[in-house]
Amino acid sequence: MNALRSALVSAALLAGLSAQAVELRTTLTKTSILESEVKEVIDRAFEQIRAQVPLGRFGEPAEIADAIRRTGSDSIVVLPNNSNVVLAAKQAAALVKGRVVVVPTRNAAEGIAALLAWDPSLSIDGIAAKFESARNAARTFRIVEAVRNATVRGVQVMAGETMALDPVDGIIATGPDDAAALARALATETAELVTLYLGADVDEAAAERLVLAARDAIPGVEVELQRGGQPIERVLVSLE
Repeated sequence: MNALRSALVSAALLAGLSAQAVELRTTLTKTSILESEVKEVIDRAFEQIRAQVPLGRFGEPAEIADAIRRTGSDSIVVLPNNSNVVLAAKQAAALVKGRVVVVPTRNAAEGIAALLAWDPSLSIDGIAAKFESARNAARTFRIVEAVRNATVRGVQVMAGETMALDPVDGIIATGPDDAAALARALATETAELVTLYLGADVDEAAAERLVLAARDAIPGVEVELQRGGQPIERVLVSLE
């Protein structure tokens, strides 16, 4: 991982449904990036990235619109980082003044992929286009525990089982634990790098099992761990 990517990933650590605005200033543009599902933004990635006051938990259009207004910026890119928040974010954009663009990131791993494409020389439309391209190119899925018996797109899962959820295809693998579900989800994949954003309840021993599972599934792959701290997803997985 190069230093730039490492700095940006560190500047976008994950967590539940808190929110931060990241104001990106250059001599050419002043654009605010509003992210849902971001725990902390570290003011060391770039001098032009500055964390603002947390804007609180949101998911309703009025709440998102209020968060947008509180950035104090006329140009705003919203990264929902949750497929269930995308529509509300688009509705919120219509409620506020200024130029607001919603890039429909479906999870925080997609949001990070988008941020890595940041180019301070671009206009807000250029930034949004770069973010959208990066989001579309990102291969991500979530490892979560089923809280009840369910059938999703014809795939059955039992309460207590672990499942890997793709943003488009739904359940792509199940297993008795995180490592087993991860291994099965990666079995048909190819990648040079797998990044695992670990949830709040994933301890060091579990993290080691996840790394071994990823390396066994894709021989020769580089595996990177990031402490995300998200409370719902056991692991967010990004493939490059």
